[in-house]
Amino acid sequence: MKQAVTVEQEIAGKADAIWATISSGGDVHQWFPIIQSCRLEGSGEGASRFCTMIDGTELKERIVEVNHATRRFRYAIDRHPLPAQDVVASSYNTLLTYLRNAS
Repeated sequence: MKQAVTVEQEIAGKADAIWATISSGGDVHQWFPIIQSCRLEGSGEGASRFCTMIDGTELKERIVEVNHATRRFRYAIDRHPLPAQDVVASSYNTLLTYLRNAS
């Protein structure tokens, strides 16, 4: 069963600067408080992102979409500790939405 979880967080700053940070794909630890470190392999759509959470849990993510015209950034979380499958997240402006299939 697909479920949508919406997380909203207001980020202080100019839209262009915020989009530049999010759309680069890396440096997630600078704006997402539960991420301790992040490493990006490649760039843009198809790049792989490896994040370590503050509890030491590792995530493997894949950049699915970077649309500069609409400022939409989507990524799939391929390896994670969540009780879910097919996790896809997107950032549209400053709204983050997580879609998952419960396992």
